[in-house]
Amino acid sequence: MLIKARSIAEEYLRKHLYKSAYFWAEKAIVLSNGELQDVFLMAQVLYASEQYHRASNLLQRNSQYQQSSILCYLLAKCHAACNEWEVVLTVLSYVNLEATKKVDRDLSKLTDIGNVESSCLLLEGVAHESLGTIPKAIECFTSALKADVFCFEAFDHLTSKHYLTADEEKKIIESLPFNKQCTHDEESVMLYLYQSKTKGCQKFTNGLLPESCKALENCSDVLCSTAEKKNARASYSVTSRLLQQDQFNKSAILLHVSTCVSQKKSTELYALGQRLVNNFPELPIAWYTVACYYLAISQYADAAKHLEKVLSIDKMFPHAWLAYGLSFANRGEHDQAISAFSNAAHIMKGSHLPLLYLAREYFHTGVTAISVGFVKKALAMSPTDPIVLQEVGFLLFHAGKFPLAEAYFKNAIVNLQAADSSSSPMWETVYSNLGHVYRKQGKCKMALEMHKKALQIDPGNATILADIAFVSLLMDEYEDAVTYSTRSLQLRRQDHLTLQILETAVKQASQVCVLPSAAEDQTVKQVKSDEDRMSTSTELLIGRESMPSTSSSSFHSDMASSSEDYFT
Repeated sequence: MLIKARSIAEEYLRKHLYKSAYFWAEKAIVLSNGELQDVFLMAQVLYASEQYHRASNLLQRNSQYQQSSILCYLLAKCHAACNEWEVVLTVLSYVNLEATKKVDRDLSKLTDIGNVESSCLLLEGVAHESLGTIPKAIECFTSALKADVFCFEAFDHLTSKHYLTADEEKKIIESLPFNKQCTHDEESVMLYLYQSKTKGCQKFTNGLLPESCKALENCSDVLCSTAEKKNARASYSVTSRLLQQDQFNKSAILLHVSTCVSQKKSTELYALGQRLVNNFPELPIAWYTVACYYLAISQYADAAKHLEKVLSIDKMFPHAWLAYGLSFANRGEHDQAISAFSNAAHIMKGSHLPLLYLAREYFHTGVTAISVGFVKKALAMSPTDPIVLQEVGFLLFHAGKFPLAEAYFKNAIVNLQAADSSSSPMWETVYSNLGHVYRKQGKCKMALEMHKKALQIDPGNATILADIAFVSLLMDEYEDAVTYSTRSLQLRRQDHLTLQILETAVKQASQVCVLPSAAEDQTVKQVKSDEDRMSTSTELLIGRESMPSTSSSSFHSDMASSSEDYFT
């Protein structure tokens, strides 16, 4: 009868009929007088039915769990489900694979659970991550992956939260013992799947997948990984298709939210947020989507409120920390923004984005030296990223180093072209800023060309229209100056700078006054001084490599003169 009771309990467990499974598992324990095999079976039933405290009490009775690493692991999982992370680490400290080898082997044969070394290391990493000890978590995840190269969850923890730089990700993949744990074809598949999720792998090696596994190119995680490396419009097309097939695909949702924010699809964000909150109110991604909707419509206080809820559920959600910082940055609350971005930087040690946001906030507060230091770190980490190059050019402009700023903006354009980012809002920003740099060097014709390219991308931008009007005024093209300044004022009526441009251009065009007086000459100088402004990066992506940036406003403050000492 003991064997029959075990068999029935296991069958009902597989059928997810937990009440029946518990009924017969209890009978098996009584009949066997509490053998470990039956204790483990009942604990599994209790865990599967979300009765974590009962499972924990069962395993701890008479310290039975210390006799087996498998039981220790299940007990630790029970405490993890209750968010008792300190207890998890305590329980896992009892794991001694060598001492419990015989018991584990016998239990493994009966339960078909296999070796739990990698699982214990993974769970230890999750515990350290939840407690905020990121370096220790990285160490545990790496060890778990080396113990079992098929443990994707460990690899996902390392890559999805940007714990590692591109070089570090590459080194970890190269260090994995594929040849010891996989066949040749399996190794090719594993390399393809893991490399598709790394930062540095823009193009996958042709022929890496065996012919029999080519269909893996259409897996949702592979499609999401490739979409992240495309422009926003192409990424949106991929994620939309994936969400039609599986409307609750978490990987696709995160990237889809990013592309929706980038393209100002607030209606779609609203609908997606409502659907997620109604079905999964316990998941942080649901409230994060709602927060991004409020960011997209510039309701920053509401965005901050919902992001606080996200972080109360998962304080290690890096995208939420960045968005939380932006909700303050866009309201001019720089100290709170710096605090949020610092938390993001603590988590995302392998990403340059928190560094750029910190640089921008310190620039706003006038601490130039720290701002430059963060930009330098970001540049060292990602020397070809257009957003980084744009920010370096911005700082160089305000440091008065216009030829160097020009070089960085041109480099940003080259890398945007290489990344096939034809629909990126970065184009308008870089063209506008390059136009300002040309103007400061007296290259007005080239400046006008850049501003007009920016206008083609964003025809309704009042700032770009004013920029064209001002350059036209400098080139003595007074009619154009009047035309463009008038168009700008139709969109932004009370802008004092544009009004000055229009007033001066009208006087020149009518030949009433050709600025003969020192006072009028001073007016033009004032216009030039006021116009020394640069657009910030407007990349509004919230996916793996890009996060929401500030709105398309301009910086009006000048870089402190001491900043010149920081660039060579």
